[in-house]
Amino acid sequence: MRKSRGSPEISAARLAWRALCQLHVRQRVFLAMAAVAMLASAFLTAIVPVVLGQLVNKVVAQPHVIHRALLTGLITVAAVLLITQLLQVIRRQLVESVSTAFERDTRELAYEHVLHQDLSYVQQGKIGGIYGRINRGIEGSTRLLKLSFMDFLPTGALALAAVAISFSRNVSVALVMACVIPTGLLLVRWQIHSQAGIRVAVRNHKEEIDGQVVELLPALETVRAYNAQDYFSARVAVSAGELRGAEMRHHRAMAWFDAAKYANEALWYVLVLSFAIGLVTVGRLGPGEVLAYALLFNNIIAPLRDLHRMLDEAAESGQQARDLANLLDRPKDVSFSVSNRRAVVREAARQAVPVGAGVKGPNAGAFCDEVVQVRDVMFSYPGGDGSRVLDGVSLSVRSGERVGLAGPSGCGKSTLLKIIDRLQHGYVGDIELFGVPLSSYSRAELARRVGYVSQRYFLYRGTIYDNIVFGLEDEVIPSQVEDAARRANVHDVIKNLSDGYQTLVHERGDSLSGGQAQRICLARALLRRPDLLLLDEPTSALDNESQRAVQRAIEELEGITIIEVAHRLDTLRSADRICVLEDGRLAEQGTYDELASSDGVFARLLRSSHDEDLRG
Repeated sequence: MRKSRGSPEISAARLAWRALCQLHVRQRVFLAMAAVAMLASAFLTAIVPVVLGQLVNKVVAQPHVIHRALLTGLITVAAVLLITQLLQVIRRQLVESVSTAFERDTRELAYEHVLHQDLSYVQQGKIGGIYGRINRGIEGSTRLLKLSFMDFLPTGALALAAVAISFSRNVSVALVMACVIPTGLLLVRWQIHSQAGIRVAVRNHKEEIDGQVVELLPALETVRAYNAQDYFSARVAVSAGELRGAEMRHHRAMAWFDAAKYANEALWYVLVLSFAIGLVTVGRLGPGEVLAYALLFNNIIAPLRDLHRMLDEAAESGQQARDLANLLDRPKDVSFSVSNRRAVVREAARQAVPVGAGVKGPNAGAFCDEVVQVRDVMFSYPGGDGSRVLDGVSLSVRSGERVGLAGPSGCGKSTLLKIIDRLQHGYVGDIELFGVPLSSYSRAELARRVGYVSQRYFLYRGTIYDNIVFGLEDEVIPSQVEDAARRANVHDVIKNLSDGYQTLVHERGDSLSGGQAQRICLARALLRRPDLLLLDEPTSALDNESQRAVQRAIEELEGITIIEVAHRLDTLRSADRICVLEDGRLAEQGTYDELASSDGVFARLLRSSHDEDLRG
């Protein structure tokens, strides 16, 4: 459920229930065992003051048996304390086992969910902020679970045991003693509500700093080249100063609340002792009972004091866990919500008109005449000014055809490619791939049949081999990887590297040239032997030599239907057809020579690019 502005926040009870539901049966059994150990330990701890009180009464009443009474009482107390500590060790081990497993499972769940999110969610937010929120959410959820079974429930059980034993001894003293609980809880409630806004402010400032740092780290080379480090350091310093200001307001308020809570505890402590001593003077209590109630009262206020801290930490952890829960409640990208309908798609493809000429690969003979059909597609970016990026675009691409997309910047070329590969949603109109509605394709089926190469190549830290087979679930053999690299015109380059296909690629592919990296990405797409290849300006950021190498690799491809967005129009000379977009509409289409000799949009763009080359 997507959280909208003004929607109620997820309650703490629901967060706790979600955490329990996420646990495996074995982990729930561990928590039940920890709860039993916790209750037993609490009541044993609460018995110690009673034993000491009876010991004092016996010593006062029968001074001649002091040695024997002391020995018996101390042995009893020592045995009880030893058993409680043993139970505490068992409880802590059980809770730690569950907490670490919960953190592991939550981390896996959170990152798996983010990888399946609508791309617009990630693109609209700061990457560092999202990463920081996820990490803090995982830590907050785990801390909330540990607070419950390590601190909150044990201290609550200890206070409950102390109150229960007090009522069993003397109701009037117990009533006075119990009054410290509601007054203390009222202070805690005031504290939590007054500090809620500050916690959100602190969280937002931390996310702002995370976003700035993660944004800057990949651009350190550019920052240093322009000597702009002081400017960006100042930006971080401003955010860090705002964070400190919010934290100091929080700490000042906490200091006053701590003083108020201590005064409340001291007031009721004096009242309990005074009342108990008064009952001793009239003979209704023994002298040892004063000691017992003093110790029992400590068993209440000590957990109550910890309860203040725990509720404060729980409020902060709860906010972090709530952020994570809101993320996990976001629906997955619609392309993942489609069940894998591979059999349906293949059946529809078999029933379509086959075009076998020149088609190779696992899907030979399973092509319809129209590989891509786009009918009256309109699209506007959400949150924009409402203008249409695509305004009634219709086009079709036949099997084995290489179609170029050209047009001024911002005319919708890249957007159309992303829509065809279900990387962009929210369009109006009809799109079919291989005679099947685009909405019928799952992410897995699209990855199998459609290759996509962006102008922003992606390589991760690993070997070249790993980067080419990236994402493949089916087993491949080295010869298949080498064949894909040959088709991408990069095999010889790789073999000449120090370790060949096992050469380690630096983060973001910084150890390779742009042309090498882009051709490796092309090899990655070709390894899957796709039926349709979408190329989004794959040579726009390359030098002339690298551009020619990549373009030569593209032109030598056979048996693949290609749609290529081109920034450099000369790269489309060998295209079977060029579709030109302007203002979101299909303005014209034809071969390179036909469009170049006309007086249309393409010819105007071609003259403009030639003028730029002459000026350069």
